[in-house]
Amino acid sequence: MNLIAAWPRFMRPELAEEYVGGRTMLAKMVEQELVKPRVQGNKLTLYDKLELDAACDAFKSMDA
Repeated sequence: MNLIAAWPRFMRPELAEEYVGGRTMLAKMVEQELVKPRVQGNKLTLYDKLELDAACDAFKSMDA
């Protein structure tokens, strides 16, 4: 199974936290405006996997 395809494009907060490495990391990404949570009409919050990937890359480049 392809690991990249195993993660959905839009993730609920709990899954997004797991994807980026924890609640604190996700909070830092949102605080630095690297990721914007999407709130649907029924108050469902989702995160875009592509934004999470870009935010992870940005954090990696900060460490280098």
